[in-house]
Amino acid sequence: MICTTGRRGSTEQQKRSSRGRVPPAEPEELDPPHCHCCIALDVRLKRLACGHLFCDACTDRIVNQAFQDIEGLSDYPCPMCKSIRRLSSTSATTTAAHPVLDRARTLSGTPLQREVIREEEEEEEKEEEEETEKEEEEEEEKEVEQEVGKEEEEEMKKEEEKEVEEEVGKEEEEEMEKEEEEEEKEVEEEVGKEEEEEVEEEVEEQMGKEEVEKEGEEEEKEEEEEMEKEEEEEEKEVEKVEEQMGKEEVEEKVGEEEEETKEEEEEEQGMPGE
Repeated sequence: MICTTGRRGSTEQQKRSSRGRVPPAEPEELDPPHCHCCIALDVRLKRLACGHLFCDACTDRIVNQAFQDIEGLSDYPCPMCKSIRRLSSTSATTTAAHPVLDRARTLSGTPLQREVIREEEEEEEKEEEEETEKEEEEEEEKEVEQEVGKEEEEEMKKEEEKEVEEEVGKEEEEEMEKEEEEEEKEVEEEVGKEEEEEVEEEVEEQMGKEEVEKEGEEEEKEEEEEMEKEEEEEEKEVEKVEEQMGKEEVEEKVGEEEEETKEEEEEEQGMPGE
């Protein structure tokens, strides 16, 4: 905006313009902000009442000139807009063209004024540096916390991966154990089957032997029974023959006795006839 310091109405402005002075100009918006005087970048800037920005070096130069003007009660123009304001050490209501000159005007016109202002500026610089240092420390702490958080996250991820791997390893071990148990069971079943088959074979062999023995015993018994039957039959035949023989002998004896009796009878009958 246009600096209005030093205006006393349109007539005063016309008088100044008629004397060849340039009217106050509106400060340009600079991007990035820099000193309007020396065009210094990346420095601390101070904005004056007229709106122009000045670095510390240019501000010191302005202040030094202002002290001389205060002592001489002369006009001091802004180096950019040529805004003029009479400085008075006795008037408390007058306003300086710059805040820095306001502060200088309240002090006495001694050489210690510049030292006091510089001390204040140094304190401000120290405070700003401390603030910047605090901010940097906070940023560093944040970065460290972020790094620590990242490390913790990585450690957590690693732990989770380890847990997952351990779980997978446990599952694999359990599966291996199950497979081994199943294989052992299959082997035991096969061995059991083989043993059962062997036992069955042995039993069958034993049964076969017993059957053979039983068959042999039965055959022997049958042979013995047949032999006994044959012997009985022979004995019966012998008995029959003997009986038959006995009957014939009896009959022969009876016949002989009958013949004898007949002969005796005949003899008896023949005796009286003689």
